[in-house]
Amino acid sequence: MNAFLLFKDRVIEDSLTDCRLKDDLELSRLIESMALEEGMGRPDPYIKETVSMVFSSGNLCRTKEDILYRQEILTDCIHNPEKIRRLYILISKCIEANRDTYLSITHKKAKFMLDVSVKTLLAMEKILKEVFRCAREMLPLCHSEGLCRLLNDLLLLFDPVHLDRMRSFAEDMSTKNGITSAATLGKYFKADGFHSCRNQKVEKKGLLRFLSREKNCVEFDIDMNDPDVSPALSALRDDMVISSASVLVQSKNELYEYFNELKRELSFYIGCLNLKNELEKLGISVSMPKVCGKKPVPEKVLPADSGGIAFVSFKNLYNVSFSLQEKRASVSNTIDCPGEKIIVITGSNQGGKTTFLRSLGQALLMMNSGMFTASAAFEACPGEVFSHFIREEDESLKSGKLDEELLRMNNIVDHITPGSWLLLNESFASTNEEEGSEIAMEIISALHDHGIHIVYVTHFYHLTRLLMEADPEGVLYLNAPRDESGGRSFRLEPGEPVVRGYGEDLYEEIFNIEGVTL
Repeated sequence: MNAFLLFKDRVIEDSLTDCRLKDDLELSRLIESMALEEGMGRPDPYIKETVSMVFSSGNLCRTKEDILYRQEILTDCIHNPEKIRRLYILISKCIEANRDTYLSITHKKAKFMLDVSVKTLLAMEKILKEVFRCAREMLPLCHSEGLCRLLNDLLLLFDPVHLDRMRSFAEDMSTKNGITSAATLGKYFKADGFHSCRNQKVEKKGLLRFLSREKNCVEFDIDMNDPDVSPALSALRDDMVISSASVLVQSKNELYEYFNELKRELSFYIGCLNLKNELEKLGISVSMPKVCGKKPVPEKVLPADSGGIAFVSFKNLYNVSFSLQEKRASVSNTIDCPGEKIIVITGSNQGGKTTFLRSLGQALLMMNSGMFTASAAFEACPGEVFSHFIREEDESLKSGKLDEELLRMNNIVDHITPGSWLLLNESFASTNEEEGSEIAMEIISALHDHGIHIVYVTHFYHLTRLLMEADPEGVLYLNAPRDESGGRSFRLEPGEPVVRGYGEDLYEEIFNIEGVTL
């Protein structure tokens, strides 16, 4: 049994988000917000772990169909938030009822495990009937393939008629009133081949039980003071119930595994509902992104089935992590990048370039996870997100800063595939402009030719000149402008790359102390 709420035909992998991508895109605040339900004092560690798992490379959607599959389920959840939360709570209760008794069956523990399994199944009966009622109420309200399939499975598995039979069977298997088992006589008249029978409730005791016994029944008493009796009886009981204990324990454990998987996948959608509530409180609109199909790549560059280059377009895109941290909506951006273009962002310091780059990376990651985006509209092609941001000096002094940048880029090149997104922030700024521009030009040209989406924040004007000389129409330049008074709007605008601004900012930062210009 599988839930199949995140993929149509497989379960998610047990892996976490890459730490570098998490730091570069500032995902920690986003993940914590998804794990923080209204009224809770701290984030739920279970939901937090789930979101980190879904954001990992192996659990992201690779195709348009996979993204639409999750989007449809999330849409149903958004339309029925209270019911999906109720189902999540009920599944959590089933797991709690099972958790303390999740042990392996062994021959020596057969009777104990049989009693524990019976007790657990009986305790779950009431919760399972609530699950059935919840699924029955939700089914007419849902339209997604994944959620409808799950609800139909729950209705089939936990039909009250089936649950009544389960309860009756579990009660019959209980050893509270003794054990009834059939066996054959083996060598030396030793009992062999035990077959458990439904245990009969013993209502008569003492003389009444003796008088009502069957005529062919043979009974005998055992001296319990004999030290060898207790171990022998224990071994006999285990032999008698081992088969039925194995069946019940296996059934209980399968239910436990199913509920664990279902809770894991449901918790992702609960996290999406939590994030949506937080963003709406800040006045940030959300929308389901439109997923583009892949465009063909020239045969001279790549095989026909290797992927393609696409475009990105969005309206009023917000930086989620910044907004959540500052408790206010960040400045939004509206960009339309048609065709197969590299995006290069230039402009003055603290003009919103890195904030924009992070907002784009967050939106792409959220889209690839099947989520909504913090925008009025968003459209892009699916593809894994890689980041290469400038970092602090290596304190261990094992390598120079440029060596460290090249090592990280080499690791990215080893894993990146056609159709992926590469976000670069001040990459190769650790060397001089001419050398850094040459390195960047060779890397981004080669990756772009192989179907990689490139978004580059840089102060290298020499790099922009190389790009314009190589392909004047192949780059979309975005600038972080300043007005005449030096004020910043923190919005990016298409236009010619900015030549000046970096040196002026450094001068003001260094020499303008407490408002006094030296």
